Amino acid sequence: MKRPKVITDNAHAESFFKSLKTELLRERRFEKEGHLRAALKRYIPYYNRTRAHSALGFRSPIAYERLAA
Repeated sequence: MKRPKVITDNAHAESFFKSLKTELLRERRFEKEGHLRAALKRYIPYYNRTRAHSALGFRSPIAYERLAA
């Protein structure tokens, strides 16, 4: 987190939740809380490791780190 009153304070969190809602939750119903929790446990590693991010030139974080090394 950055200092209070800085415009970009929540930009990363807002970006993550927008992606989460668009890619995982939109037009989908979960019958039980456990099903939602399981879907989230699969989505978060996918988002952090595999999913292409526009800020990284549409590369996954792993691919980007390999290029930077």
